[in-house]
Amino acid sequence: MRYLLRTGRCSNALLIGAALMLLVSALPAFGVTPLRAVQVVTNIRRPTCLVQGPNDPTRMYLCQQEGQIRVIKNGVLQTTPFINLASLLPSVTLEKGVLSMVFDPGFATNGFFYVYYTDNASPTNAVIARFHATSPDSADLASRFTILRYAQNQHYGSWMDFGRDGYFYVSNGDGAEGDSAGRAQNITLLQGKMLRLDLDGPDNILGTADDDEFPADANKNYAIPPTNPLVGVAGEDEIWAIGLRNPWRCSFDRANGNLWIADVGQTMREEIDFQLANNSAALAPGDSAYQGGRNYGWKCREGTLCNDATCCNNPAFIDPVYQYTHSMGISITGGYVYRGCAIPDLVGTYVFGDWSSGVFTGQTSPGGAVTGVVNRTSELNSSGASVDSPVSFAEDLLGEIYIVDAGASFDAGTVFKIVPASF
Repeated sequence: MRYLLRTGRCSNALLIGAALMLLVSALPAFGVTPLRAVQVVTNIRRPTCLVQGPNDPTRMYLCQQEGQIRVIKNGVLQTTPFINLASLLPSVTLEKGVLSMVFDPGFATNGFFYVYYTDNASPTNAVIARFHATSPDSADLASRFTILRYAQNQHYGSWMDFGRDGYFYVSNGDGAEGDSAGRAQNITLLQGKMLRLDLDGPDNILGTADDDEFPADANKNYAIPPTNPLVGVAGEDEIWAIGLRNPWRCSFDRANGNLWIADVGQTMREEIDFQLANNSAALAPGDSAYQGGRNYGWKCREGTLCNDATCCNNPAFIDPVYQYTHSMGISITGGYVYRGCAIPDLVGTYVFGDWSSGVFTGQTSPGGAVTGVVNRTSELNSSGASVDSPVSFAEDLLGEIYIVDAGASFDAGTVFKIVPASF
């Protein structure tokens, strides 16, 4: 399954705005255009994710932790859910429930999408399941097909997407506060890792026999990419990278395929990790677009700080491209590199958030370094918005960015769109 860049297209009016990039090239790389947050929908119970409908500018899909995925159609939140997974869920707590979704790259022809949720077993399992949409506004709960199910009770990560190499990436947290069992550094466990799966097998055709390399295991229905770093050696073959604590919202840069990982810290540091994509024209189907086997250090390190003196000096650890202390925020929420048209001087900056302190932007370098980070929350709220607790971000077909805000009580969440203050 080959990855298609989600570049989108600007309207003629927005193309004029993109051309103005030439005029602002001498100005600072971010912060020139004042921003504000425009409310899209509000009074949402426990929102967790927002996804643009594939090749459909009229629909966005909003996950609610208690089970519903609802359609925002032409800016209006539909009453009837796209699908309701409530019957599959446990009692919803701070971390459990429906946490994310992603559409299959072939959705236009096969109607498949994937949902990450926690099940009602005891102890709890994390589940990635495939479902079938019967229309753009409705999906069949009975079509559920398990991709992966494994024991997990905390720090789910739960981000999913398809990379430039066509493989399926999943961020997975360490499973326990403080990672007392050392799961993130243990290559025989899936916790605390970035996973990479092949959902359509070597023949790149979804639904054929080679999609499943584990026919005897009902909890594993996928193939292993042959270029995964632990194939043929000790360790779980699904693992792509290790040493993550709770990678809460990651993203692929639509312009170049680079991977951004926001990893929630314990007591000292929040961090942003980065994976440069290989954009060589020589890449063939099945080749890797990313360097596997990276170790981001947890729980030996938290950011670049030593967390466990017995192992924190490993030279193989990959430093974050940006980190901050808990004086700035206590729980990072990953976002996107802005590639839209409405805010030309924001192009190329990483927009992210913190659950406790709002929305930030930072200039990025080709190698992934993030500099000049600015808290934009007061600016976004200048027109009466209330961006309090960003739990997720989204981008539409044109690369414009949306904030999913949980609200102070989790019962009155709001989706905002970031726009120029003069919009």
